[in-house]
Amino acid sequence: RLLFSMLVDDKHSAVWDDLEVRLNGLCRDAFEYYITLQDQHRDSWTSLLILLLTKILQMDQHKFSTHFFRFYPQLCEMIAMDLKPELRSILRKVFLRLPRNSSSLSPPECS
Repeated sequence: RLLFSMLVDDKHSAVWDDLEVRLNGLCRDAFEYYITLQDQHRDSWTSLLILLLTKILQMDQHKFSTHFFRFYPQLCEMIAMDLKPELRSILRKVFLRLPRNSSSLSPPECS
């Protein structure tokens, strides 16, 4: 939560690049780990993933797109899994937030 809060706070704009790198790594690691868990162990991680996805949804469109494409493969992998309804619902909202224009679906340039 702290990284997300700092990322939208103008007082921390000088370190936004570092925050985004850390946040992307944290989210990607959490999604990758969740995918590797057996069904009975995923329940304890569901709340964390709901929190991460909710915070990502609250970002402005530019930041959302930047972060979304960093772990797009993991989110696609999760679609095929047997997810709790709450997690499936927020994952659906994340994918629905993508632009409808196919030319806008390319990932932003990595710096």
